[in-house]
Amino acid sequence: MATCLAVPESGTGRLDDHRQYLMDELRALGAFSDRPDDNNRSTWLGMVRKRPGVTARLAGECKHAMRSRRIGNPGGWMMDQWKRWGRPND
Repeated sequence: MATCLAVPESGTGRLDDHRQYLMDELRALGAFSDRPDDNNRSTWLGMVRKRPGVTARLAGECKHAMRSRRIGNPGGWMMDQWKRWGRPND
């Protein structure tokens, strides 16, 4: 189980529980790091805020794929999948 680390949003407070869970899942998968200079974090924050259903599906697909092969860049892999799916919004 991922540790819940609050992701502050400028001026709007915390994420709701479901979206926070998704951010924790993405962090655990390696989609982004906790480094302040990691731009991938803001990309995934946007995906979680605007497309939580798609993001959850991408995380599930990535976990499944990681069971059978090594994925060096999980965040990039998920973004590629999203693009291949036609960039759905939910």
